[in-house]
Amino acid sequence: MLEIPDLSRAKKLEYIDLSFCESLLEVHSSIQHLEKLEILILSGCKNLGIVPKRIESKFLRILDLSHCKKVRKCPEISGYLEELMLQGTAIEELPQSISKVKEIRILDLSGCSNITKFPQISGNIKQLRLLWTVIEEVPSSIEFLATLGVLEMNFCEQLSSLPTCICKLKCLERLELSYCPKLESFPEILEPMESLKCLDLSGTAIKELPSSIKFLSCLYMLQLNRCDNLVSLPSFIEKLPVLKYLKLNYCKSLLSLPELPPSLEFLEAVGCESLETLSIGKESNFWYLNFANCFKLDQKPLLADTQLKIQVTFSSSSSSSSCSPPPLSLYT
Repeated sequence: MLEIPDLSRAKKLEYIDLSFCESLLEVHSSIQHLEKLEILILSGCKNLGIVPKRIESKFLRILDLSHCKKVRKCPEISGYLEELMLQGTAIEELPQSISKVKEIRILDLSGCSNITKFPQISGNIKQLRLLWTVIEEVPSSIEFLATLGVLEMNFCEQLSSLPTCICKLKCLERLELSYCPKLESFPEILEPMESLKCLDLSGTAIKELPSSIKFLSCLYMLQLNRCDNLVSLPSFIEKLPVLKYLKLNYCKSLLSLPELPPSLEFLEAVGCESLETLSIGKESNFWYLNFANCFKLDQKPLLADTQLKIQVTFSSSSSSSSCSPPPLSLYT
C-alpha cells in the first residue's frame, strides 16, 4: 500500500491502525474530515512523508506518528487529544493548535533532533518526554504545567540550565536529566517539592547539589552516576527522610560522603577513584553497598561501622550482579 484510499464515505470510522506499513507514502486528505475518528496510529511507517494538514475530528484522543522519520509537520488538532506521540520524526515545531488542546496528557518528542525550543502546551500535561532533542533551556513558563508528573530530558546535549521555578511543579514525581553534558548546576529549591520521587542527574557537569535538596521530602531515588565534576554531597542529604537508593558510580572527583540518611538501603559507588572517606551512622539500614575500585577508600572503619551485617563490595573481583536492587515500580 502506497497511500490510504479515499475514506470520505466512512463517516463513522473511529479507529485506524497502519503501524509499520513501510510502503505507505501518503495519508489521504479525507482522513481530516472523519468526524468520529478517535485513534490514528501510523507508528513505524518509515517512508511516510505526507500527512493531512489538520484533523478535524473533535473526538480524536490518540495520534501516533512515532518513528515516521520523514514526517516534518504535525497536523493541526481540534479535538480532545490525550496522547501525541511524535518521537523519532523530523518535525521542527508543534502546531499552534496544540496549546489550545486542554486534555493532552502525554507528549513524546524523544529523538526529534530538529526540536530546539521547549514546547508550549496545555497546563494539564502529565508526561512530557523530550529525550535526544536539542533544546537549550527550560523556560520559566514551565511553572504553569501544574499537573506534570514526569519530565524526561535525558541526552539533551545542548541543555544548559533549569529555572528555579521548577520547584513549583507540585505533581512532579520523576525528573530525568541524565547525560546533559552542558548542565552545570541544579537550581535552588525555593519551596518544598513533596511529590518528587526520582531525580536522575547522571552524566551532567554539576559540581554540587544545593543544600535546599532537603526540601525533596519524598525523594526515593537519586542517581548521580558519571558526574565527573562532583566533589561532594551536601550535608543536608541526611535530612531526606525516605531516600532509599543512591547511585554514584564513576564519579571520579568525589572525595567524600557526608552522613547519609538512615532510610538509605542501597548505595552504589563503583569506580569512585578519588573517594577517601564516608560516614555511616549506627542507625543505618543498608542491605547493599558496592565500592568496587574505590582504591583510596579506607575499608576497615567502614566494615566496623556496618558490623558485617550487609554485603560490602570493594573490588572488581566481587560481582554485584547477584545482589542487584529489586525492580522499582514507582510509576504505573
